[in-house]
Amino acid sequence: MAHGPSLDSVVSPAPELLVSSKGDEPAAYIGMKYKEYLKLQQSNKLDGKSCLDRIDINSQKIETHMQKRKECEVAYLLNQNDFRNQENSNKT
Repeated sequence: MAHGPSLDSVVSPAPELLVSSKGDEPAAYIGMKYKEYLKLQQSNKLDGKSCLDRIDINSQKIETHMQKRKECEVAYLLNQNDFRNQENSNKT
């Protein structure tokens, strides 16, 4: 016997939990299909994050920002390396 909604049902926090007490802040969590939520729940030990951390919109924004920052740092280092190589080839 299965307990819970259909796997294709979209689940999300109760509406009263989505709005801040002031009513002016955006929702912190996203809705998703129940089967996707179950996958997140089962995989949370793989990367050390809780399931709520993985569906927190603010957390996702931070992760995206950190990924972009890493990409910029790598691009900067590659450009620096290219510049040094060009300087060295001009000296010889």
